[in-house]
Amino acid sequence: MDGSSMPSHRVHREITRLVLGKPHAKVHRAIDYPYKFLGPKHRILFHDPFTSVLVARAASKEKGASLAAILHVITDFLVSSRASKILDMLILLRKRLAHIQG
Repeated sequence: MDGSSMPSHRVHREITRLVLGKPHAKVHRAIDYPYKFLGPKHRILFHDPFTSVLVARAASKEKGASLAAILHVITDFLVSSRASKILDMLILLRKRLAHIQG
């Protein structure tokens, strides 16, 4: 996959929150850390089920961190750039509506 097909961290956090009840932001940041020096090719590191779980356990002691790592890998594999952008917009819209309403 190229860099344009990456789901945003917002999408990763929201999917994880919906499935596991919390966003596990530390896990997603740790798994994507190699982006800082590899750019779009960062998925050569930490983006397989085994290594992602090891990274998650090192980054977070919270219950569900390992499952969040697996969700990260699955989301990267399944969510296209276009779908990620749409999900991003819907997440932001929901937050803005919640802010306006209450």
